[in-house]
Amino acid sequence: MNGTDHISLYLSIVDTEKYSLGWEVYATFKLFVFDQIRDKFLTVQDAEGAIRRFHDIKMEWGFDKFLPLGSFNFLPNGYLVNDCCVFGTEVFVHERSAKRDSLFMIKEPSNRIMTWKIENFSTQQDKAPISSRIYIVGDSKWKLLVYPKGIQDGANKAISIFLCSIDCVTPDLKIFAEFKLRIKDQINNKHAEEKIKHWFSASFIDRGFSQLLLRKDLEDASKGFLVEDTVIVEAEIMVMSTAK
Repeated sequence: MNGTDHISLYLSIVDTEKYSLGWEVYATFKLFVFDQIRDKFLTVQDAEGAIRRFHDIKMEWGFDKFLPLGSFNFLPNGYLVNDCCVFGTEVFVHERSAKRDSLFMIKEPSNRIMTWKIENFSTQQDKAPISSRIYIVGDSKWKLLVYPKGIQDGANKAISIFLCSIDCVTPDLKIFAEFKLRIKDQINNKHAEEKIKHWFSASFIDRGFSQLLLRKDLEDASKGFLVEDTVIVEAEIMVMSTAK
């Protein structure tokens, strides 16, 4: 992954369902592959043993280029013997001494679905972004942002859609949300939809998808995403909490 001609190796935290909302685990770790001929480990570690924070949004850390495939497959190196290899990790978990946030979780908050009908869509192609009105979900304010020609890896080939927090303007306020973004299929009800989790803060006020819908699918009349020059965009917040 992101490491052409290399083996990528990561440490991932599991069984997180037992943790409370807003959980964090701090750890330093080493990853290794075993040289089965010389009976020793090739060990890779972050520079100076950096402490990594595992949490609901970032559940794995590791190395995109852990070991070149050429080195791994070269039998005299001892990493691959009888079509068998051995990987491992050594993990040190650090106690968190910082003050813990107070979390207030709301499942299925009131007015959790925000529907935005964008009329005359073809006349707004050059705007970046188009911004919706402000919606109130629970006690929080939100708006939707649409980039008709896409941004980032969706530039000129997709529609990009983001959910933006209006409230996160001070550094002491963070809002967690698990939410869906969708573009509605107005004919077949086969909506383009993705789900994501995010901590909104003053530094990261929006989150979404740069390729929620390809433009070729938007322009295909049979797929129902663009009807009478109207696109319908929705955000649905399933879980929300505020940390102060």
